[in-house]
Amino acid sequence: MKSISELLQRTEDAHLTRSLLQQKTTRSAFSLPRATAAEWQRLMQAAYIAEVAFRGMDYKPNADTAEIFRQTADALTGRKNGLFLCGKVGNGKTTLLHALQNAMNWLTEKGCYDNGRNSGLVIVSAKSITERNWLDTARTECALGIDDLGCEAVEQQSYGNISTPIINLIEHRYENRLYTVITSNLTAADIKGRYGERVGDRMREQYGIVAFRGEKSFRQ
Repeated sequence: MKSISELLQRTEDAHLTRSLLQQKTTRSAFSLPRATAAEWQRLMQAAYIAEVAFRGMDYKPNADTAEIFRQTADALTGRKNGLFLCGKVGNGKTTLLHALQNAMNWLTEKGCYDNGRNSGLVIVSAKSITERNWLDTARTECALGIDDLGCEAVEQQSYGNISTPIINLIEHRYENRLYTVITSNLTAADIKGRYGERVGDRMREQYGIVAFRGEKSFRQ
């Protein structure tokens, strides 16, 4: 068995760093196919229109949705490891989440994934994650969509023990660099107040922010 001293003596610092980085990144992990921001914007707009039609509604283009597609494309081509879709109720966050799921499924069907790990974007509500059967699934999915963060109970009590499933899940996915997309009506300040400053900081670090600023609900 080699000693640490022997191993370090035979390894230059630059090679040591490269070797350790390779060990962190060689495990098969989820990643989006490479595309330009313009290409992602076109794909997401088409997927969004398809999702609106699937729900039996008419798509009405406006400056707000155009800005959402631009923000989404920028986030998908950036260095973040997920998205945080935030804004008021009824502005299209869940629709965009399902549009992204549909777009990813379409890309899979067309053979655009080559890492062997894409199983699509699995979407679950924040409420259902607090149930143990969904929590296990949510911890391991390569790409997870969490819908309506903030509608669930932060704490869960079982046999006198208090747990925080959502907080634990967000931190677990952060530590393991698992791709996550979250929708929420909560603001950044609300997130920190509800889940703590640590979770708020990690979400800001890991997720590209897509802010739905339209005042009018699309459901009206």
